[in-house]
Amino acid sequence: MAISSNFDNLPKEIMSEIMLRLPAESLMQFKSVNKSFHSFVSSLVEDPKFVAKHLRFSEADLSTPTYFLTYGLCPRRNSRVQELEFYLKSGVLLLTILSDRGNKDEKIHCAIEDLSLPLDTVLARKGNPLILSTVFCLEAYHCNGIICLAKDGEKIVLYNPTLHKYKTFVLESLSDPWEILGTGFGWDSRANEYKFVRISCDSNTLIAAVFDFGTNHSWRGISIPEYVHSRLYSCVYCKGTCYWLMCSTDLIISFDMGNEEFHTIHLPDDCQQYEGGALGLTLKDDSVCLFRYPSRPVGRGQMLESIQMWVMDISSNGGVQACNYSWKKFLTIEHLEEIYYPSTFWKSDELLMKTRFGRAVSYNIGTRKLRDLHLPLHGMEVKSIRNPVPFMKSLVPLKAQRNEKGNK
Repeated sequence: MAISSNFDNLPKEIMSEIMLRLPAESLMQFKSVNKSFHSFVSSLVEDPKFVAKHLRFSEADLSTPTYFLTYGLCPRRNSRVQELEFYLKSGVLLLTILSDRGNKDEKIHCAIEDLSLPLDTVLARKGNPLILSTVFCLEAYHCNGIICLAKDGEKIVLYNPTLHKYKTFVLESLSDPWEILGTGFGWDSRANEYKFVRISCDSNTLIAAVFDFGTNHSWRGISIPEYVHSRLYSCVYCKGTCYWLMCSTDLIISFDMGNEEFHTIHLPDDCQQYEGGALGLTLKDDSVCLFRYPSRPVGRGQMLESIQMWVMDISSNGGVQACNYSWKKFLTIEHLEEIYYPSTFWKSDELLMKTRFGRAVSYNIGTRKLRDLHLPLHGMEVKSIRNPVPFMKSLVPLKAQRNEKGNK
């Protein structure tokens, strides 16, 4: 209580500067100190200027990488029948990779926070419970500490794990024979609101629409060029723009959340010369990174093809336009005896990957050494973890919306 009294004697401006430098989660815990702290911290969290400034501090300090994942668990071999209901479950969690400075272990240690978001309630359709296989069909996006979970492009959850708040939106569904080609989520800094974009088609027509989470909270049709004609996948969001790979083409499709325009980006010339394999997008140091990696096993004793990586450089400040981007070959990983799926860089020299059988590993670019990730889920065995979504804890609120279906 003596510490609390000393803080109470400080000017509010000094206290605010101190709170700005605290992690979002620690700041929220200060609300439990006493009534005075609860009132003061609550006033800061409700102040848009403080929240925006705190977000900038958080973006500048990402020394402890955290990821949002959907997961599935299964029973251990020695589990009893009555335990199956407990183990056969799915959910969402935050995975934090702990600093391994000076760590000589063969494993990288992680901390796991099992989140209490009730997926069965917020995303399942009425009378149709959310099953394990469906969980891994969810699209997960992140922006400014807010997670967007989308199911079939028709039901969306905005979720801030730090504030323990979520809102569910039931969007207009598409009837057969309409098919969703791709979806994306991001922040429009011009309009000061979050947006969700959905591209869909039938046999003859291509349409795109944007859902505003601001005051409009509704769909708006937008123009889309005819070259978007195939499924879009591996979406990443970077600096106000969504990027997708387009199936059966040598193109990346980009969508600027501000001006709501689509553009095309050609794959690197030295990437197109390869046949077979799979492609994926991720982020590295706030730049879009392209992976090409083997997608099929080989015979015993045979080596796989190499994993290739390129980083995209954008010279324009207004998003991707014609002829103002370039690719730089960044990395080649060779001499692989097992298939690894590249996921994301958790450090400048550490690449997070997973095997065909779901085991998470980290590859060090300098030492070329692979290490397993230690996932401390006590009493449970991880059945499968989907590709991690880079996450940053923040105080960014879910703005009041009409027609929201849930709030925790």
